[in-house]
Amino acid sequence: MSPSAAIVGAGAIGAWIADALDCAGWTVSILARDATLAALRAGGLRVERSGVARHSRPRAGSAAELGVHDYVFLTVKAHVLEPFDRANHRDRQRHQRHSVVVLP
Repeated sequence: MSPSAAIVGAGAIGAWIADALDCAGWTVSILARDATLAALRAGGLRVERSGVARHSRPRAGSAAELGVHDYVFLTVKAHVLEPFDRANHRDRQRHQRHSVVVLP
C-alpha cells in the first residue's frame, strides 16, 4: 500500500509537492475550499515543470471528506498557521500518542 499525503494549501508550493508525491506513487489529497476546490474537482491538478506539463486528479475536499493520511503538508502562508499553532499547543498531550510532528 502506498503512503498517503494530504496537502493543506493548493498554491504553487502545495501543487508542486502534490505533483511530486503523485509522480512517486503516493496517494495524494488536497484540502481546499471555494473556487480552488471547485477547480480541482472539475479539472484536476496541472503542474508544469521544466517545460513538461503533468495532469493528475488528486482527491480534493474538506478535512472531514478526506479523512486520515500518513503525512500532512501545511503549505499555507505563515499568518494562516497562527491559529493552528495555538490549537496544536493546547492539544499537545492528545497528539503525543499519535506521532504528530509539526515542522515550521
